[in-house]
Amino acid sequence: MEQNRLDILGKVASGEISPEDAEKALRVLDREYLQSRNFQGESFENLINNVSDFVTAEFYVEIKNLERTELTLSIIKELILKHVKPEYKEGLNSFGYTNISDDLMVKSIIHQVRLEYIQEIHNLGYKTISLDELVKFSIHGVKSAIIQKWIELGFDLTTSQIVKFQIHDVTPQYIHELNDLGYQPTPNQIVKMRIHNVNPEKVRALKASGVGELSITDLIDAENFSIEPTFIGQLKEAGFENIEFSEIKKLRIHNVKMETFFKLKDLGFTDISLSNLKKMAIHNVTPEYIAKFHEVGFKDLTINRYIDFSIHGCTPELVKKMYKFGFSDISANSFVKMCIHGVSVDFIQGIFDMGYTNISTEDLINLRIHDVSLDYIRNIRELGFPSSTLEEIQRCAIHNVSIDFLKQLKELEFTFQLIEAKKLCIHNATPSFVRKMKNKFTSITLQQIQEMLIHDVSISFIEMMESKGFTDLSAEQMIKLKIANVF
Repeated sequence: MEQNRLDILGKVASGEISPEDAEKALRVLDREYLQSRNFQGESFENLINNVSDFVTAEFYVEIKNLERTELTLSIIKELILKHVKPEYKEGLNSFGYTNISDDLMVKSIIHQVRLEYIQEIHNLGYKTISLDELVKFSIHGVKSAIIQKWIELGFDLTTSQIVKFQIHDVTPQYIHELNDLGYQPTPNQIVKMRIHNVNPEKVRALKASGVGELSITDLIDAENFSIEPTFIGQLKEAGFENIEFSEIKKLRIHNVKMETFFKLKDLGFTDISLSNLKKMAIHNVTPEYIAKFHEVGFKDLTINRYIDFSIHGCTPELVKKMYKFGFSDISANSFVKMCIHGVSVDFIQGIFDMGYTNISTEDLINLRIHDVSLDYIRNIRELGFPSSTLEEIQRCAIHNVSIDFLKQLKELEFTFQLIEAKKLCIHNATPSFVRKMKNKFTSITLQQIQEMLIHDVSISFIEMMESKGFTDLSAEQMIKLKIANVF
């Protein structure tokens, strides 16, 4: 509504509509708002009727003289303020409520905060209660009689707590039942218990289930995590006796279902722990998931092993595909490793397509551990090493022999085997260093470059030698000079 008002005023400011049209639009807006609103569930007509004890007869005379279409919320407020009974104002003043804002005065009348009601509340010891708080009491239907009962039960409630008790339907009977069950909750705890729907009947059933002493926090948690006496009974039926409530809560937090336990029994598992059930729930391991592994031959494994399978994305379907590749004796341990290191069906197929068919699961795992990809293998083969073994290629990957490095060696017209490239990388050769050595010594070999790296024959060493007049030395002579430590 407020935004609509601002829009209308904005149109006046911009000249889109005249002030007269704006006034009409605001009246319509007020009327629509008034007709659409309820005050404590009462209709527009009831609103006018319900203020009769607080306003003079002139209020109704003026209301009657107005057309129905002329009534707006602001006009009704103005009329209420204009015709407030003097005795109501005087009564409020006598209780210490002076300098009351127009808005608060209208609220106290609309929500029927009577002088007698104020007196009753004051008599109960709430002499410093504000008029605004009394309005809230009235809105939420707080009666003096219920406050009296709270006092008799030994509660010294704040006005805020009284309202909360009323909102959340806290009754003396509710508190009596909690007391009978051995609980003496504070007002704030009582409100929390009602918010979370802690009911005495369920509390009795939980206590009867033999779960032990339960704190108020435990009772609230029992509702939050749907801990039912039937669940505790199922735990006992499964042989889990004397379980701490905190452990039961963890089971329900992870949505453990006891049906899982009995289905595992049917699958042949005998040593099933609560830890197993919790981990299975966390990692979405179902008895049906395990049964499918049984079907493909992965039987007699521990529950933790099937949990490992799920954690690493292993599926029964993947086992079937491994069998098709000829890995009929694959172990559970190897299978998990394959899943961990990303030995996929596509990877295996790619290896087979390149002719590497005599390969074990461990070989495949080692390739992926060292980040050997299908592209890496293909590129090495295409660079002139078609007969390279997977072991040779893997060693290249281990020592960071990049495809770019191999290409640059080829561009510099070196003839070499993969093992030579690997040795260069072991000694931290870079393409830049190799190129500089080739430019300095056109007939240099990769073996000599390797020796230069081993003996720390750097570019700066060579330049120093040249500055001393050694300009025609070969790569071999430079190495010998460095080894001799002449300079």
